[in-house]
Amino acid sequence: MMVQDSSEKGKQELVISYKVKNISKENQGIVAADFFLTDNDEHYFYAKGSLKNINEVLKPGEEKEGKGYYIIPKDLEKADLIYSPINSKEKTTWKNVQFQN
Repeated sequence: MMVQDSSEKGKQELVISYKVKNISKENQGIVAADFFLTDNDEHYFYAKGSLKNINEVLKPGEEKEGKGYYIIPKDLEKADLIYSPINSKEKTTWKNVQFQN
């Protein structure tokens, strides 16, 4: 995880590295939009529109790496990272993920 400056005032760009594996028996798509952040104060941060974001189709058993790019407030030091793909009822949460500039 890396935090860098953003051109937006009072914001920073959070870059999250993902390593994903398809454990199903069918091809599965994975995109950065499947992951989002929340500060538990009803603020949500979604992957920004970027061609650099992870966007892959994985065959069964296949593993890939990619990144997601998020614009967050400069004063945000931790958030929950949620995996919730659009076409699935699956949901996983990593609590209190910390990041610093």
